[in-house]
Amino acid sequence: RRYTDEQIGEWMVNKFFLVHTKDGWLKLNTLCVMFQKLMGLVKGEVEPDNQDTMSSHEVLHPGQLYGMVLKESLEVMMLRLKGLIRKLTKKEGFKSKYLPQDFLKG
Repeated sequence: RRYTDEQIGEWMVNKFFLVHTKDGWLKLNTLCVMFQKLMGLVKGEVEPDNQDTMSSHEVLHPGQLYGMVLKESLEVMMLRLKGLIRKLTKKEGFKSKYLPQDFLKG
């Protein structure tokens, strides 16, 4: 199937630019404002944003924060479990058909 340039451009805009909205005019307006600000910055008419301001910081929602804590806890638990299994497998004469040999050697 062959696509026209317009179809490919529309697909790219929908897939990669301002994906939070489906409204084409809103995307166009936002891109125009962003371009104007970029040109103002290049010409020295606009000061660059300060990265230390609160508006530049990412907002973490409770679910995201909980997910990060849960992920860290699971990583720590898995590392401890791995250490325990390695310690048990280092004992003399330990054989298992369920653990791969490269795991037992490493």
